[in-house]
Amino acid sequence: MRNSKVLELNSTLELLTENELYAFKGGLEGGQSEHEIPEVIITVPGGDDGGGNDPGGNDDGNPPTWDDDDPPYGGDGDDPFPPDGGGDPDGSNPSEADGILETPTAREVLWLLLNTSGADRDKMRHNAALAAQYGKGQVDNVYDALRHAMWSAMDAADIGLDKAKEFHTLHETVNPGNDNTMDLHNNDWGFNWFSQHGNPDNNMQQFINDFNAAVASGQIQTHP
Repeated sequence: MRNSKVLELNSTLELLTENELYAFKGGLEGGQSEHEIPEVIITVPGGDDGGGNDPGGNDDGNPPTWDDDDPPYGGDGDDPFPPDGGGDPDGSNPSEADGILETPTAREVLWLLLNTSGADRDKMRHNAALAAQYGKGQVDNVYDALRHAMWSAMDAADIGLDKAKEFHTLHETVNPGNDNTMDLHNNDWGFNWFSQHGNPDNNMQQFINDFNAAVASGQIQTHP
């Protein structure tokens, strides 16, 4: 084990099933074996139970922790996870969600790890970056609407329509705000455009023209 870098399991991770936690930690590479059980320590409410039954074996009442630098991966060089759930300070081992989401939740990172390959995530990074360029860093207006419609359509082309819908719906669900309905509406427009025309990346001018026409006809939601 490396240094005692640990990440407290937040309320979101505590809601995950045991199997999901195993998959999140050690079940993604080569299956699960008795030697690949992840180090997941969840204390009972109130901490120390006084009876030596702390699941972590320390009975010290510390909060739940996990350490992804332990075997079977054995360190950052071949560990698909960032150190203890976070990004390396020097950027040598970024989060799987880097370039796809600005502030990913644990649920989003878990979804990406369980449902996409490294090649998929590279395409999703390209899609998020290109859509962000068209979005001009603006929110709750026509540029934001364009970003969501384009982003969802390109992800549908690259990871499949069903997965794209699941991912973008999860993103709006775990990041509640007054613009969720707007974003989901414009995502659906992007999914429908993909179903009819394919990847916008291959015909961006038509996508923009159709988007502008949809704005004019009220098919695009431009404010919450």
